[in-house]
Amino acid sequence: MGYLFDASAVYAIIKAGKTRLLILNNTCDLARYELGNILLTKRNIRKTMGESEQKFLLNAIAQSLNFMNKIDVEENEQGIIDLAIKYNLSFYDASYAYLAKKNGSVLVTEDSKLATKIKSYTGVTTAADLI
Repeated sequence: MGYLFDASAVYAIIKAGKTRLLILNNTCDLARYELGNILLTKRNIRKTMGESEQKFLLNAIAQSLNFMNKIDVEENEQGIIDLAIKYNLSFYDASYAYLAKKNGSVLVTEDSKLATKIKSYTGVTTAADLI
């Protein structure tokens, strides 16, 4: 058993300075795009992050993802869509849940709504629980 981290959990782990928890664990190939959007939103829309912090975190994200196993959604799309419909999830959220279950991993997420919806489908925990 291992862990599959969604983008919210990867971000929380990096912000907490506990990146060792990510090494050789799993994430979805979509995480890179979601993490980029988190940084863009915090810097450009919410104005809660400056340029230097954004650059630092972008580098930390890139390095951390290099040490993780990235699982591709390719050839899993129909299962992901079916799960998304069943639990009323976005494709992104369903991707993490579906791939966690398929790979025998516990999903790590900071999204409490997602965790509540899928706890009967697959194991789920938070970054805070791991830290």
